[in-house]
Amino acid sequence: MRTQKLSLILVIALTLAMIPAGCLSAATAPDEKIIIGFSVQNMTGLFPLYTAAGARHYMSQPEISERYELMLLNPDGRADLQLTQVESMIQAGVKAIVLNPVDRVGLVPAVEAAHRAGVHVITLNTTVDIDDPDLILAHIGLDDVKAGELQMEYAVELIGESGGVGVLHGTLGHSAQILRWEGYNNVANRYPNVTIVADQETRWTTANAQTVTENWLQAGAGIDVIVCNNDGIAMGAANAIEASGMVGEIFVVGIDALEAALIMIQEGKLTVTFDQDAPLQGELGVRLAIDAIEGRPVSDISLELITIDSSNIDEFMELAAYREELNRRYNN
Repeated sequence: MRTQKLSLILVIALTLAMIPAGCLSAATAPDEKIIIGFSVQNMTGLFPLYTAAGARHYMSQPEISERYELMLLNPDGRADLQLTQVESMIQAGVKAIVLNPVDRVGLVPAVEAAHRAGVHVITLNTTVDIDDPDLILAHIGLDDVKAGELQMEYAVELIGESGGVGVLHGTLGHSAQILRWEGYNNVANRYPNVTIVADQETRWTTANAQTVTENWLQAGAGIDVIVCNNDGIAMGAANAIEASGMVGEIFVVGIDALEAALIMIQEGKLTVTFDQDAPLQGELGVRLAIDAIEGRPVSDISLELITIDSSNIDEFMELAAYREELNRRYNN
């Protein structure tokens, strides 16, 4: 079944890449390029890097690049800078903005400003907590509550429905952190012998996750499995467990299917991750932006997660290598 799901995703991705973006309206001057804004949370984490690479790869097609230009800005994880950059995009005359928000509250003014300027807004991977959802044309990403539930269900199964769980958050207040935490608790509360014994913020860094995990292990926190908000965090937890000589005693659950995490699964250091196809998300973001600009109907796209563990890791390695090649090609 997992192989069938992987094949379906590959077919969808290849099909999307072959469909032309469509034609410009007659009102657009043939020698003017239309600018699409694209703002990721940062350009240090592999997930946003892969997302940017997917967008740039799609935009590099001659039939797209001759008519459209991508303005990609990096706020380095700062909501205030991302807001300023969105305002700069509006001033530059972008027709649509694909927004991967740093903060679900701090970026509300950015969405409102874009709406006032008549700029289409598509949110990517994370959401904005806005009173009027009609100000956002579409959202691409996961149901993060369900993603959290899937991670925790796997964790509970690993420990035989009894034991201690540690949770490593990304940045508190981030939409994925909030919603996945809700999913974790939804599942944990169904099992009387499962307890979340520790949770801590890591601000999405591998180094912070490793330090927190080391402290938990030294304190004897009674943790049997660690559930992580992303793979970068999971790798930090796995590093700490390996350094403590406890590989195989404490399980680690990640999400994102980064190449380095997949290698750690092959080596038996990380237990499981879940694929949400970052390059495809970036591609879909600019595709929807073009559809909106050209007057075609646009709607939300919800992505399904695929479980990757020791049972199917080999079939994913080639796909992971392809994504890393995209990253090297477009982000270096």
